[in-house]
Amino acid sequence: MGRAWKHLLSWVLSPVYPSARFLATGNRAVPIYTCIFPGFGLNCVEKTKQEDRYMGTIIVINNEGFGQGDAELGRKLLGAFLRKLWVRQDKPEAIILYNGGVKIAARGSDILDAVKGLESAGVDILACGTCVEHFGLQDSMAGARISNMEEISNRMMTAEKVVTV
Repeated sequence: MGRAWKHLLSWVLSPVYPSARFLATGNRAVPIYTCIFPGFGLNCVEKTKQEDRYMGTIIVINNEGFGQGDAELGRKLLGAFLRKLWVRQDKPEAIILYNGGVKIAARGSDILDAVKGLESAGVDILACGTCVEHFGLQDSMAGARISNMEEISNRMMTAEKVVTV
């Protein structure tokens, strides 16, 4: 939902429910209040738990490349995919990297430019901390924020859509 819609909804709801607020998430605004329209009335109930607020699309990358088969081709395909996401207007809310996927955000990766580009465009890039440690990449991470399974599972469960590539 665009900024104009956010302001329009706030304007429409404000006379009925003066404290109506919206949570800006990526390219849309999510109402913090659940509004029900019984008959002609409008009843809004505040959602108090963060888990109740659904966020945008999450992309999950669990390997250094796309698909099975030739590893070099898989890396090229993943690089092309991330570069296409980078130039899109509607970017994902976050990209989660785990297992071998954390390697794409480490120095020396052929597609680190795309990862950093997405990060600078506002996409939250999260790398599984256990995976980073397993591969010994603690000092090499350059395009992602090291996270943990609690945050990763929460982000996946509260996402509007999760796409695993």
